[in-house]
Amino acid sequence: MTNTFIKQNETLLRSIAVGINLDEFREVIATGDMESSAYKNIHEYLAKVKEASDVKFLYTSSYDNSDEYFYVVDSEPMGIDDFCEYGYRENSEALSYETIVAGNAAVSDGSIGKNRFYRSWYF
Repeated sequence: MTNTFIKQNETLLRSIAVGINLDEFREVIATGDMESSAYKNIHEYLAKVKEASDVKFLYTSSYDNSDEYFYVVDSEPMGIDDFCEYGYRENSEALSYETIVAGNAAVSDGSIGKNRFYRSWYF
């Protein structure tokens, strides 16, 4: 990948991240409630952005206290095979905490209280 490609995608990811209501994101992480208005608002936003930007996958993720990665809100329509529910965990070294923190396709916004979180998008 060229530095230009990385910078362009980083700019896109940061602009997407700005549109996510941080209070709603915190609520979803705290409750895991996929029926809440906070979850539904983020899901709807991500679905619209995914369609408009023509990316293959778009979702938010976080890490638990053991640095294990899990999905928070996915942009895919609920109920289809590619949809990942809140808390879903993939078995992949490519998605390890160390890999994400090293800068591979992640946008990091720091912490929420005692829980770290990362909003990650993979193209």
